[in-house]
Amino acid sequence: MLNERNTKSVTVPGAAGDARNTQVARILLVEDDDDIQKINTIFLTQQGYRITTAGTIAEATAAVKNEKFDLIVLDVQLPDGSGIDFCEKIRQNISIPIIFLTCSSEETDKVRGLMAGGDDYMAKPYGLSELAARIHALLRRVYRGNTQFLEFPSLRIDKVTQRVYVDGADVVITPKEYQILMLLAENAGRTLAAEELYEKIWGMPPLDGIKTVNVHIYALRKKLNLNDESRIEIRTIRNAGFCFEVDYD
Repeated sequence: MLNERNTKSVTVPGAAGDARNTQVARILLVEDDDDIQKINTIFLTQQGYRITTAGTIAEATAAVKNEKFDLIVLDVQLPDGSGIDFCEKIRQNISIPIIFLTCSSEETDKVRGLMAGGDDYMAKPYGLSELAARIHALLRRVYRGNTQFLEFPSLRIDKVTQRVYVDGADVVITPKEYQILMLLAENAGRTLAAEELYEKIWGMPPLDGIKTVNVHIYALRKKLNLNDESRIEIRTIRNAGFCFEVDYD
């Protein structure tokens, strides 16, 4: 059963540790052992993190579909499948840090986890302080030097939580839509070909990917409420691609 515990805001390491870049770091803890889950949740909550728990792959899948997390702590052996397989699957859309927890100390298992997209690997039993230290180190490594927000007239993009706000309202977009928006926004004023967008985001040659990009762009425009009165435009450049344009006047 999914469960979330809310805590105070903590600093997710950002631009030079700027204290202004503070927020609640959200962690998904996937662990089927009730005692371990409870102990880890209590301890990590005390460290200032917001914890959402899941006991199965099905619950974890539902969590990542409906929420955005800064890090996942993932048990390898779960009742309905392998955490490694789950990691490999979600890596198609999610790039946040993942720490594996396992009863196995075999090197081959560690290699499998890391090759599947894991960032760290801890064998049980482990110390809670070490777990917290590894979480902090991963968050610091991933978000160090990043400016947390991209801001434009009426549009705000939070790069840490991967949330998007239009006129202050939280807009729900898919992971792929977020990646397209980020790529366009970070290259504002530059035209990016649909083929380039597809290859960078989906990680493979376009083939029929142009249609896929067009569908995602259409959905983005609709969700961001981009119209003739908007000061932001995802403009279609005929035979060239798409350009993120901003009117600052």
